[in-house]
Amino acid sequence: MKKLLLLCSLLVGTSALISCSSDDDSSEDKIPVANPITLSVDVTSIDKGGSVTFTVMNDLEENVTTSSTYFIDGQEISQVFTPSEAGSYTIHATNDNLISNTVTVEVNAVQEENSIFFKEENYKLENSLLAYYGNVDAVDDGVEENTHGYWVVAAGNGDFNTTDSTDYIYSILLTDITSEGEAYLPSSADNTYYYALALLTLDGVNIVENGTTEEDITFAINADFSETADFTYSASIINGTPIAIDYTGTYLGYADLTTSDRPSGVTSLSDMNLKIDSSVLKGLLRK
Repeated sequence: MKKLLLLCSLLVGTSALISCSSDDDSSEDKIPVANPITLSVDVTSIDKGGSVTFTVMNDLEENVTTSSTYFIDGQEISQVFTPSEAGSYTIHATNDNLISNTVTVEVNAVQEENSIFFKEENYKLENSLLAYYGNVDAVDDGVEENTHGYWVVAAGNGDFNTTDSTDYIYSILLTDITSEGEAYLPSSADNTYYYALALLTLDGVNIVENGTTEEDITFAINADFSETADFTYSASIINGTPIAIDYTGTYLGYADLTTSDRPSGVTSLSDMNLKIDSSVLKGLLRK
């Protein structure tokens, strides 16, 4: 009988130990362990100069943003990212040994001051000038007489006296002439008319050559050419591709490229090379 009681006690004790062990294992299984982390952004597309903010959550719905590290192409970045260049950026985050998904942020180029903006690229401008080619007959009325002054406003990244320039733009303007036959200086007044884009060269490649007229055009020019040539320009060229100019800067002065019909106030610039001659310009006018 004693042996039977001892055997029962051993069985009960063993069962209790097994039960306790099982309870301990169950308790350990309930301890949560975070595995995947998820990276998200507040915006997926921004203009250059804007910022994007990252957030990281784990699968326990815990925000681990501040304890995570962020990377673009192996380079660590801050949690609030302000890109300095336009383009497409792929970002991921890490938290201890966990690696997040990747997200892509598109950074759009924007028009910069003193530049030509074309196909999401800015081309810097350093100088501008105004050239006078004389008075022309711009009215197709069968009467041969000078009706307008013929001007080119130009901007480029060189000094126009050398071949160093790789970015430049020339726009043709017409102005009314006075009763004495002198052309008004181009200005923002009603006596100045935009006529055509004569030439556009970017990175040394001619984008527009021999000129083009546009129906959708906006052009403004400062009335005071004595110190600066401030102008903005926007148009659609080449199958609707937009182009814009924003320039306020060094003004080289006037170039008088005629030997007669010189309007008052125009001063000559020596050795001026405008890369476009008067015969081409007059050909544009006759289109």
